[in-house]
Amino acid sequence: MALLPVLVFLFTVAIAGPATARELRVSDTFPDDHPTVRALAFMGEAVRTRTSGRLTLSRRSESGQESDGFIIGQVRNGSLDMARVNLSALNASVPPSVLLTLPFVFRSVTHMRRTVDGPLGDDILAALERQGLIGLCFYDGPSRSFYSRSSQIRSAADLKGLKVRVQIADSWAILLRALGAEPVTLPMAQVKAALQTGVIDAADGDWASYVTEGHHVVAPFYSLTQHSQPPSVLIVSQRTWRTLSAADQKLLREAARESVSHMRALLDDYEAAARRRAEAAGVRVEEDVDRQSFVDAMVPLYPTVVEEVHLQALVTRLQEEQ
Repeated sequence: MALLPVLVFLFTVAIAGPATARELRVSDTFPDDHPTVRALAFMGEAVRTRTSGRLTLSRRSESGQESDGFIIGQVRNGSLDMARVNLSALNASVPPSVLLTLPFVFRSVTHMRRTVDGPLGDDILAALERQGLIGLCFYDGPSRSFYSRSSQIRSAADLKGLKVRVQIADSWAILLRALGAEPVTLPMAQVKAALQTGVIDAADGDWASYVTEGHHVVAPFYSLTQHSQPPSVLIVSQRTWRTLSAADQKLLREAARESVSHMRALLDDYEAAARRRAEAAGVRVEEDVDRQSFVDAMVPLYPTVVEEVHLQALVTRLQEEQ
């Protein structure tokens, strides 16, 4: 329980510093104990210490109704200085980002981390600049699986006819439609009510988001398809970035990269605790899933999502990597 006072201190209390102190407003929609929020706290402490309080990070309180798309717009226009958002929300405006959100594109956590930390990850971060954004780092996305209101989803065929939630600008809409499902675009804040009322039949997510958003209460059938591991990304407003000195820009990049390791050290335990909470609440977990049926159905659909020839070549390279 000592964690929350630390986060409150880092994100909501003014820290004494020199008269020229500057506060950067940061957004993360996850709860205070989430690994990405704790990683931002770690980053904030590093920035505060290395600048002797001249530069600090302050987490903005969320209304709970804001989509990633809305938050990205606020960062782009400078209303927010920084934000952690799901990479899927940038698929439409930054086509290379789709590569990291495709189903079954990564064989393992190690493969995913090597990719986002390597040249391809750097290229995608650089591509954000054309959208008025500066990409600092990627935070791991835990494995996502399907969950539903009334039955298990054991194979790709079970998706047919289901109304499935997708994020705004998410490439998943194309894939689900091709599998006979009906994609329904909704921000996270509306998913629980949509499941409860039958507006949607199913959604996908990791254990932590499934539990913290209360979806396990209204959609108690969780199928371990583990079909994707889309990361999130820490972005800075280009308008803010241009007002920072080269030294401060370098400092922010370094502190962000260091926070990634901190986040990764916390993630596995956080996910395991969320699964235990879901199972204790009566969630029925289906582990006997025909994952190959999803692979066979989804991988051939990559060209419908990734249209550019050079990006298709990158997908092939990713799949061939050892």
